[in-house]
Amino acid sequence: MVREAEVYALVTEVAKRKEMILGKLDSSSCTLQLKNHAWGEVLNAVNAVGRVTRNVTEIRRKFSDLRVSVKKKAPQDKKYAGGTGKS
Repeated sequence: MVREAEVYALVTEVAKRKEMILGKLDSSSCTLQLKNHAWGEVLNAVNAVGRVTRNVTEIRRKFSDLRVSVKKKAPQDKKYAGGTGKS
């Protein structure tokens, strides 16, 4: 179970490195080695606040799961917001 502090650290650190982590690979500015280094920095930040030592695979999976969760929830929130205030 991932604690709230770990999730906050994960999202915050990925946001700081958004272009590197979420960007497409190219020959100069975004290489696989740089992406892996960025994930390593995120891992260090998550492990600094957590009680359990995580690995890169775990935090990448957690971030992916969070993205899916947000994408599923966004249309529901939009539907609910559109339905409020009507008689």
